[in-house]
Amino acid sequence: MKNDYYNVRADIRTDKKRKDGYYPIYLFVYCSGVTQKLSLAEYIPKNIWDKEKERVNAKGYGNVNSIILQKKNDVLNFIRKCLAEGNNVSQKDITNYWNGKADREVDFYKFYASFCQSHFKKIKPATQSHYRTLEKKLKMYSPKLKFKDINYVFTEGFKEFLEDTGSGTYNMIKFLKTTLDQAMKLKLLTDDSWRETSAKSPEGERVFLTPAEVKRIHELKLYEFDKRLSESRDFFLFCCYSGLRYSDANNLTHDNYKEGMLCFNHQKTGNRQETPMTIEAKLIFYKYLEKAKPQEKILPDICNQTLNLDLKVLAKEAKINKNLTSHVGRHTFAVTLLGNNVNPFNITYLMGHKKLNQSFSYTHIMPENLRGVVKNVSFGQSPLKNSSKDKS
Repeated sequence: MKNDYYNVRADIRTDKKRKDGYYPIYLFVYCSGVTQKLSLAEYIPKNIWDKEKERVNAKGYGNVNSIILQKKNDVLNFIRKCLAEGNNVSQKDITNYWNGKADREVDFYKFYASFCQSHFKKIKPATQSHYRTLEKKLKMYSPKLKFKDINYVFTEGFKEFLEDTGSGTYNMIKFLKTTLDQAMKLKLLTDDSWRETSAKSPEGERVFLTPAEVKRIHELKLYEFDKRLSESRDFFLFCCYSGLRYSDANNLTHDNYKEGMLCFNHQKTGNRQETPMTIEAKLIFYKYLEKAKPQEKILPDICNQTLNLDLKVLAKEAKINKNLTSHVGRHTFAVTLLGNNVNPFNITYLMGHKKLNQSFSYTHIMPENLRGVVKNVSFGQSPLKNSSKDKS
């Protein structure tokens, strides 16, 4: 098993006293259960060495202290790089590095596995799935990837590959950049030209369905033998009728249904929510509730990629010229609530948002649209003399 504990300390070697009474300064490197001693080729009297602070405590030795600090950090960074690759660090590795013979072509995927293992402790399962998808996409594009190959040309090519394969370009590029940022901090990567690659956020293009379009999908005549397509339709319509994200809808079990309410923790944020269902959502939910055993998922267990592929088929059959994904159902729910004059504060709760402006972005509310709301509001004060000039 890989031993990740390591430590580097500076100290004098009392067993190597010179004839002039000076002692050599060494780095003591503990890594992979082994201690190595590396000479700094610097000598000092024993009485001016501060063992606790690992430095020379006397005037005229500022340059020596700088060398100690620099060399110590160099070795520490080298060990961190090796461990980030997912490998143990051998005595030979450290000796070669110290003697200037280290020549490592760092494998990106070894680093990525180590990075994910650590990063997954801080992120939600729904976000972890994006990183797993990213790894699959990267290996499809470049099966053998070294850090020396990662630059602007590489990330632009990968972006084009994502667009051509209909993948979630924005999220994939965003999570790749998070990974490369960590690699830069560890000095595994020096070329930062990849930062210039960007992908357009889908936030600016909220796709949603009108009630008439939802009805067209609902009334589609599907072949009886096409069970999967029928289940994908039900799953998507449930999202339209409930506003749940794919990740939340896909994890509903009997435990999440209490007295006609859905009670669950959002996969994305971890926030707890208790929410009622619309009549249409209940019809789909009850259809599958009776079939599901305790602890089993209520809705059909369809992966998000498969669902999105099926939605393209459904859109074509329903003659809807929009790019349908599972998340369009959530947008549709929010816009439909707004169209039914539901209070924005209630929309915010039903959507599981922390802030009201998040719901505004879903429902396309802009500041200009609020002019009519305040136009006739009065606090009982006298009208402004120049109010006639205000035509807004």
